[in-house]
Amino acid sequence: NIGYQSYYCNKDEISLLNKMNFDAFRLGTVRSNLSDAEPVMRDANIVVLDIASIKQSDAPGHKFSSPNGFYSEEICQLARYAGISDNVRIFGIFELNPAFDINEQTSKLAAQVLWYFIDGVNARQKDFPMPQSQNYTKHIVSFEKTDQNIVFYQNNFNKRWWMEVPYPQFVDKSLIIACSYDDYRNACNQELPERWLKTLQKLN
Repeated sequence: NIGYQSYYCNKDEISLLNKMNFDAFRLGTVRSNLSDAEPVMRDANIVVLDIASIKQSDAPGHKFSSPNGFYSEEICQLARYAGISDNVRIFGIFELNPAFDINEQTSKLAAQVLWYFIDGVNARQKDFPMPQSQNYTKHIVSFEKTDQNIVFYQNNFNKRWWMEVPYPQFVDKSLIIACSYDDYRNACNQELPERWLKTLQKLN
């Protein structure tokens, strides 16, 4: 869930998402660093865009549009992140209501969002750190207080990051997930990345 607005959300719903280790990011958190949403998109299979997540001034074509939300430029960037993901198979735009759409502004924005998604699809690179691949640099971060190591991979060309999360029930077996440079930097500062912890708890 990318870009939820707290005053519209029941605290129990957010608590449940956190207990189930799902990714949920507040609007302000995402907008402060939009690129942090890219790894989430990279691991997604289905991406659903609700028009209500966009500011009313940019997309009025929704019965319950809000004065707060993503700007049109930001939603287009997120759509491109979804497009460049090799995993995304379904991308949908929902809740566009022409009855409230002033000057067809929302419809025009939806068309541009789709353009950015398709542009991203055309830029896909089949980016995944395969064994013995020469296109990635492997980084191993050791934690001083535990015997835990985290293995990171960086694509030498597009600079995207990945990291390994061990399966608790299997020895020498791990899941490789998308991450960001900030996850690697946090690990180097002896902080377990939140994305790594949530994934580990899901595998448990």
